[in-house]
Amino acid sequence: MPNLKDNARVSHQSLSINDTEWEVIDQITSKGLETIATKLGSNTSEESWMPFIAIGDGLVAPSSEDLSLVSETHRKRGTVSIIANTYFVEAHFAKDEPITDIWIREVGIFDAISGGNMGARWLLVDEVLKEYDEEIYIKIAISIT
Repeated sequence: MPNLKDNARVSHQSLSINDTEWEVIDQITSKGLETIATKLGSNTSEESWMPFIAIGDGLVAPSSEDLSLVSETHRKRGTVSIIANTYFVEAHFAKDEPITDIWIREVGIFDAISGGNMGARWLLVDEVLKEYDEEIYIKIAISIT
């Protein structure tokens, strides 16, 4: 049986905000691919690979060597689930998270509430305005083959 970690490839990534899938330029990081392949190949019930979703307003295209968002503005822990070979994380950013209006131009997933390893980064083709008094839901899906 082939080792998932050694042969892992990302077959699909998606990012949705308020149930609308957004066109993005996406990039799983080198560290992200290594760690998710290990997680999905381990048959463990531990599901906290990259449970934190960060939003920011950076405009630089993603790279596999990225370690952080270009300009992070807020990060919070999401709800994680794994179904077959797909990893899902979703987070609810409530009113006042953050406390000012921001243009969401980039999204990343991390293994820590601050700093830590970034698993993947998405640059939105069309930015999204999140006003301080509105809620948004971000859902990410990454499928590994």
